[in-house]
Amino acid sequence: MWRVITFVVVVPTIAVLAVHPALRTAFDVLVLAARDMGAIVYQRLACAKGYTVRRWTLILGIAVVALSAHGGVPTAGFALAMMAVCISHLYRRPPTMAGIVTEVFGLVYVGLLGSYVIRLRALPEGAGHIAILFLSVWLTDTGAYLVGAGFGRWKLSPRLSPRKTVEGAVAGVLFAVGGAVLLKQVQLAEFIPLPPYRTSQYVAVAILASIVGQAGDLVESALKRDAAIKDSGTLFPGHGGLLDRCDSLLFAAPVVYCYAELVLN
Repeated sequence: MWRVITFVVVVPTIAVLAVHPALRTAFDVLVLAARDMGAIVYQRLACAKGYTVRRWTLILGIAVVALSAHGGVPTAGFALAMMAVCISHLYRRPPTMAGIVTEVFGLVYVGLLGSYVIRLRALPEGAGHIAILFLSVWLTDTGAYLVGAGFGRWKLSPRLSPRKTVEGAVAGVLFAVGGAVLLKQVQLAEFIPLPPYRTSQYVAVAILASIVGQAGDLVESALKRDAAIKDSGTLFPGHGGLLDRCDSLLFAAPVVYCYAELVLN
């Protein structure tokens, strides 16, 4: 029940911010806030493993990456943030490779990968690209949950996530493809500026986003298992913490962005 209620409340809110042309800045602020909260969750995972990760370092670094992404130069922002993290470690006694690498990985995982959501929104037909990304990831999660729970027999990765099944993973891809084709066929261009993909290209980007998104989900499962933490938080009742909901998006967003750059340019 909580899973359904959370979905009904959260999805429409994000959808309005993502597709409304006058709310791009508000959407970017939402993404920044989500990434900063994700940084706190990442810090919790790292600390559970015995690594010292400074929360303020991650939050400030991610803010720099987000602002530079909003301005169109995310790589420069990430380079500056990474250098600042490394330099700040010179004043720790003693500076350690583990401390530097753990914080820089947090910048990459939550900051740099998450910046591609902002970059997607800034593209021509940005709202349409965001719609493809979110629809592919959400439908993958829905298809994998429904089919995996009801018909799953073959474990996808029993060591990392015992509940995930091969049948669910395949169903997730098919659900994502179905959503992408439907998005193309219903012609929402009057409401959402859709990218000028052919139907086959909608299918291709949905398959890529679905597969890579599921890989991102497994990566977060590996981090949680290594830290001996079941859920990364309780922000979304019935869905777990923020990283539990955004792990797929973090991996899928760069793929959808690169696909758009390659196909449309």
